[in-house]
Amino acid sequence: MQHNTLIVVSEKEIQNCFEGDKAKEILFDRIIEKDFILFLKGKGSLQYYPTFAKPFFKAKIEDGILIKGVEGSKTLRIIFNGEAEKSYNLFLKYLSEYNNRMR
Repeated sequence: MQHNTLIVVSEKEIQNCFEGDKAKEILFDRIIEKDFILFLKGKGSLQYYPTFAKPFFKAKIEDGILIKGVEGSKTLRIIFNGEAEKSYNLFLKYLSEYNNRMR
């Protein structure tokens, strides 16, 4: 049985206000928890505000990928600075690494 793994249920392209950068909204099968947010810290820089009414986080990882979300939500947004497909595959690689740690 898997514990604390995050599985992508759906993804959709979204319009991003930052000068045409590509962005995706990702829906997971369960809520985003603190352990995933702290995992992202090991991949780059993290701003995390656990005391907010809706605990917000923003992580900037390799290839200029910006990940934004709220702890306790099932969705997050990924904003790509470079080649979107390559960057999204890198995000999926990190997600797989996280899930392997949680098994």
